[in-house]
Amino acid sequence: KLQLSAADLFKDQSLLLDEVTRSQSNLQLTLERERSQLAEIYSHVREVAGSIDSTLTGHVNALEARAERALKNLEKKMIRAEKKKYAIQSAQIEKLKLGLFPRNTLQERVENILPYYARYGQAFIDMLYKHSPALGKQFGVLIKDS
Repeated sequence: KLQLSAADLFKDQSLLLDEVTRSQSNLQLTLERERSQLAEIYSHVREVAGSIDSTLTGHVNALEARAERALKNLEKKMIRAEKKKYAIQSAQIEKLKLGLFPRNTLQERVENILPYYARYGQAFIDMLYKHSPALGKQFGVLIKDS
């Protein structure tokens, strides 16, 4: 339903919800264009102020940093407000992460293999062996066919 990839499953829950919100929202949630316009304005102001007195460039830089911080904070608030509209997706992500990472750790460190063996038999062990990356340092995600 959320159109997530296997790699998405390993991302932080908050970051994942941000990405889902950004992809499904049809509103402008970033202020990149406005930030670049702000940088252009402050560049011009810096030139004007610097031509009058070179010590004013530091003050202009401080004003620019303050304005940039304010835009970043506004962007965070915009995303937070939009996230509230996606409560169902948030609950789905939370449930998914809880199932895949119980107690915020890897599933195989919490769950026992015996219920899976009892349910699927030797075929489950064979499937694990077949898809195991041996000694590689990578994760594998096994998806049950419906």
